[in-house]
Order: sequence, then C-alpha cells, then structure tokens
Amino acid sequence: MLKTYKIRKQNNQIGYHAGFDIKCLFQENEFSNKLLSFEIDKLSSEWKEACIHGINLFYTAFREKLNGELKISIKAIHWFPVDTKEIIVTYTIVRTLCHWFQLDHLPILKQAKFESLFFLNELDFRTDDETSFYIT
Repeated sequence: MLKTYKIRKQNNQIGYHAGFDIKCLFQENEFSNKLLSFEIDKLSSEWKEACIHGINLFYTAFREKLNGELKISIKAIHWFPVDTKEIIVTYTIVRTLCHWFQLDHLPILKQAKFESLFFLNELDFRTDDETSFYIT
C-alpha cells in the first residue's frame, strides 16, 4: 500500500521539511537483500543520495531483524526550497522505514551527525487514515 510520510517542523526559527510517497514490501527469505526504486520523473541527485544513505543506515542497523527481501519504492519526495537539506531527507527516510516496520529509530538517529534534529526524536507520527503520517 502506498503511504505518505512528512516531517514539517520549525526549531529555533529554522524550518525542516521532507517527506515521501513510499511503498515497502518485505518477504521473509533465507537470504537478506534490498531492492530500491525511484519512480520519479525529475529527481535531484542530492535527494536521491540522501535517501540512499538513509536506507543504507536503516538496512545496516536492522538487517538481522529483516531476514528476507526488502523492496522500497519511492514515488515522490516532498521538499521545500528553503527548509529541505540532505540531513532532513536522510532523517525522514530513516524515520519512515522505522515507523513502517515498527522498529526503534533511536539507535540510528541518536548519532552525532543528526544532532541538529534531536528535537524530532521524541515526536511521533500522527495519522487520520493509516495512509498519511505527519510530524508537524
């Protein structure tokens, strides 16, 4: 099922905005692997690299819990010119995948490189319809 995840928050007068329309499938299997596809016509290389980095962080941290084939399809990346940087895209994809698979995001996102986003770690995604999730 396609779901939308967005983080749009302000802290110390700095805006943070990123989100995804994403579909994930997991099938238990003897071997672990991940397949990633971007189904976006015009995709900025900086957003793609930030997504791949976040997905690799997630996969490395949880590969043992996700023994099988993980398929991730990103249909859209939501961003805003002033408020979106690579770090919030990476952070948001990790939060998205952890929420999707009901895993704790803190082992990944309490790293020093995410220090500017620590204020987001205690906030949970909210939803009204089980297909759209927001931190605002």
